[in-house]
Amino acid sequence: MAKGKIPEMRRVSKKEARELSKLPWVPDDAVLEMLGPARVLPDGRVLLCYLADGSGTLFSSRAAAEEWNRELAETEREAAEQSAAGYPDPCLELLPPIDDFLRDVDAHAASLGKTIKVADEALDRSVASLDAVDKALKRIPWAKRPVPEILTPLVAYVGEVMRRVSGGRWSKRPPTREQVSIYDPAEILAFRAAQRKLQPIASAAADKAAADAKARGASAYDVEVAGVLARRAVQEQLVPAKPIRVEARKYNEPMITASNGQLFQPFAIVFIPMHEPSKRLPLSIAVGTVLHVNGYPQAPKPSA
Repeated sequence: MAKGKIPEMRRVSKKEARELSKLPWVPDDAVLEMLGPARVLPDGRVLLCYLADGSGTLFSSRAAAEEWNRELAETEREAAEQSAAGYPDPCLELLPPIDDFLRDVDAHAASLGKTIKVADEALDRSVASLDAVDKALKRIPWAKRPVPEILTPLVAYVGEVMRRVSGGRWSKRPPTREQVSIYDPAEILAFRAAQRKLQPIASAAADKAAADAKARGASAYDVEVAGVLARRAVQEQLVPAKPIRVEARKYNEPMITASNGQLFQPFAIVFIPMHEPSKRLPLSIAVGTVLHVNGYPQAPKPSA
């Protein structure tokens, strides 16, 4: 999905959406394929109302609405592909095959300085050296960080820091019997499109059931329950997509087995913040906290 913010759109409150809807708008179901029917206002702006709470999003033009729709469509396509593939281990795409990675891990770690432009003498594989790594990473745009060229040496280096402090060793993710269902991406997209089309029908059914219950003198709780049950009854009409096959989940994640048997995940420490920036911590703090919680408050002499 494109990451650029669309400046020609803004959220509007329930009250503002209600006021805008008093204008002589015309429906245009084709404006927003992903988002459902829209209201085109007299001045060309497009109002999308959310059935759940009555609020909405106001676009300055049809073009702005369509651009947001394209971004959402791309996001849904990517999500459908991931869902159809059973959310594969990102290490499969972003790291070398596990045996190759473990064989060359020292060389990968040694190449980090050149990759992120940090002097080798600053990278002594201590927890404190991760501050220099963080500083260098800040010079690299977010979108350019989660790539094999950066993640391979970065995971190797962070893992080496953790291995030395914990007196551990590199290892593979423990075997698992977990299975994953594989779907046809087109069927996933078709199912989600059907869900969107059913939303206004489900909302109308919920509103009617709640109104009928209220008219009968039902309690506020029973009114709410009536609405929920009516919505659910409509939604359950959908037939879920069926998997085309089931297979064992594949992993490619290198790990550190500490001297006390604890498993550490250097890939997760560096990758999750790239995927979810709100969870980002300085590497020295993230690594130091994990080590400390698991009984390694100070770094012993590096293991061979």
